[in-house]
Amino acid sequence: MGRPRAAPQAPTRSLNSTFGLGGGLWQADAANSREPRAASSREAAWRARFPGDVQCEEIPVEQLRASAASFAPSTSCPDGIPAKAFTLLSDDMLEALSRMGTVWEMACAWPTSEAAAMTVMIPKVTSEGERPITLFRTVVRIMAKAKSWRAAGWLEDNSPEYLNMAKGRRVGDGMWRTQLRALISEEQGQQSAEVMLDLHRAFELVERGKLLEAGILAGYPLDVLIWGLEMYSWSRRLVFRGCVTPELFTSRGICAGSAFATSELWLLLCGSLGRLARHFPHVIICIHVDDLSLTACGRTLVEVASELGAAMRLARQEIEDVCALRFAEHKTACVANTLALARAVATEIGGAAEVGTVARKLGADYSLAARPGAIGSWPGAGWPPPASGAAPMAAGGLGRPLPPGPCRRRSS
Repeated sequence: MGRPRAAPQAPTRSLNSTFGLGGGLWQADAANSREPRAASSREAAWRARFPGDVQCEEIPVEQLRASAASFAPSTSCPDGIPAKAFTLLSDDMLEALSRMGTVWEMACAWPTSEAAAMTVMIPKVTSEGERPITLFRTVVRIMAKAKSWRAAGWLEDNSPEYLNMAKGRRVGDGMWRTQLRALISEEQGQQSAEVMLDLHRAFELVERGKLLEAGILAGYPLDVLIWGLEMYSWSRRLVFRGCVTPELFTSRGICAGSAFATSELWLLLCGSLGRLARHFPHVIICIHVDDLSLTACGRTLVEVASELGAAMRLARQEIEDVCALRFAEHKTACVANTLALARAVATEIGGAAEVGTVARKLGADYSLAARPGAIGSWPGAGWPPPASGAAPMAAGGLGRPLPPGPCRRRSS
């Protein structure tokens, strides 16, 4: 395979639209590209106190070896070193690697040969199009994954019922629960509606200073957080359709592809969504990475629309003013068990929301309108399906499976 073409021959318009080069997220530093970028004022303030206030821990040899073994053979390795190769190292070599990593972490300075990454576009699994992912060098990925168990422990201890990425939960769990509530509401003569929201470029637009402040308030392991922030400040090259840019640096954001990214995004959002849940206890919240949904049930169309409209106004305020993020308005959808209710909700929340009784959610055809006769035929002939397609059980101790029909996952 030949060498990639140089950046001047790259499709500039495609790069700008794909990576947001014109939005101030990326900065070139051709004069001194290999030197670390200056940290933001908040980061610099914390790094000035590091490591006195933040305890660094060496990664145990067994943990490093397990981390290396957990990567699949097909895992990308931009430096050409497979992660599984590190399982062949002796205990002494892995211990030396762990000690070097601790020194780099305490100094907040990695070797320039390792402090680099590539951002590439990969196909989306649940929909058409592509998404950016950052590929770090193999040593960095192994050590980051070995430390990520502490971030995972914090996530497990700070997982409310509306967090759909918590341990033991699956992508479709929130969707099944929402559909079940909608069916029960219809059985009780109520109306239900859901507002589906997407955070616009959530990973790329995170303000790192706000992330540090959130970590201090929420008790997040600060050594893990500072490790991640150091990784995000490294130089990167953008790879797109065989073209490679010069070295660039990000002025904000975290990286999809980092072992800490999911827990860090939740760290930024958890306070705001907690306040939203306390202000609107009857609105059902569900968050899966950067996909947020708000569901409400009520006796009348006006009651449901007003409740969701008020919740949406607070959600916008929290996301924009506190988290410094925003919703992708063109991806907002209102789904209800009647089209009239969906339109009323869309009017209340404002913006150009898609309206209907069926929408696309987390890779599945999704509806809040029950099939004719579906409720009356529970459990129905041929339901539940065979063990190979086990049915999700109803929440709330009802002890009966959700009827087939409203949600059908596409084979693609």
